[in-house]
Amino acid sequence: MSRLHIADPGAAPCEYVPDVVDLAGIPGHGRGRVTETDAAVDGVIAYLDERIAAVSGKFAERPSLLLSGGIDSMLLAAALSRNGIDCLAVTFTGDVEGRTDAEAARARQVCDHFGIEHGLVNLSTAELSDAAWIAGRTLGVSDPWEVLAAVVLTECDRYARERGATGPIFTGAGADSLFLGGSAFEPVSEEEWADAVRRRVGKNFTRERLIPDFYERLLTEPDRHIQVWQTRAAVELALTLAPAAVRGPDFGTDKRVLREAAVRLGLPSELVYHAKSPMQVSSGGVESLVRAARTWLLTRKGSSEYADPMTEPLEYTVARLWLERGLAGD
Repeated sequence: MSRLHIADPGAAPCEYVPDVVDLAGIPGHGRGRVTETDAAVDGVIAYLDERIAAVSGKFAERPSLLLSGGIDSMLLAAALSRNGIDCLAVTFTGDVEGRTDAEAARARQVCDHFGIEHGLVNLSTAELSDAAWIAGRTLGVSDPWEVLAAVVLTECDRYARERGATGPIFTGAGADSLFLGGSAFEPVSEEEWADAVRRRVGKNFTRERLIPDFYERLLTEPDRHIQVWQTRAAVELALTLAPAAVRGPDFGTDKRVLREAAVRLGLPSELVYHAKSPMQVSSGGVESLVRAARTWLLTRKGSSEYADPMTEPLEYTVARLWLERGLAGD
């Protein structure tokens, strides 16, 4: 497999790359831009092989994998299988009435395909609300993105540890920053693409985030949480790739290089070529919290006099919650 990075990926949980490296000093290493997707796929797989081998050599205990139905974690499942790693894949979902979780179903298909043991953390609205309140107090924020990320991590880790998977927690975190996932793009020059990657890495790979000690607050052994893509080596790899190698010649496919890597490692195309919302949404987490808020409003005086909190427009619900804050004297 063709190695496109220079640094050793290593076994660290993550590297705060912009805090220790001038990102402008990480160009394409003078090797020329990789413009073909096949060569880019070679580089992606070579990186994952090295990173997984390094982490697996550090931990003797069985690992777990946070597996959604998105390409980042599905590719990681394929790479772990390729490297013969016996992991427990865990998927989080919110149990909301009438909701069909296509992401969880896709995660199950991936595990069945590779023979990976799969577990599902399925929280009711009440259970998720309780977990979210605990996470919010632990983190000191009410931001749903941060709180739900904490709930997913801690609940999936608890599930895995109860079943003997007490080693590293593999996650696909960081791929969106490196390959500009989730963004709509018109064709751009290689320089513009590289600048966009550096900006995203500079924002997301630093320790100076909203909660710098996020993982230390949530896990007793935070070094177990492995952000596979947050390393200098991965940044080097990403900055070697031309935009066409990442998104395809028509520039129209989000993280095409990762999808093609997953296909190369054995996943059917129909599993990897699909759109996905952020984990907090696709897992049903946001929907569960909204339902919990609506249900709570039913207990308030006059709640159904003019409208039903369970079905009214969401902006009415937000207005009710703000007025409830006033009643509480907050």
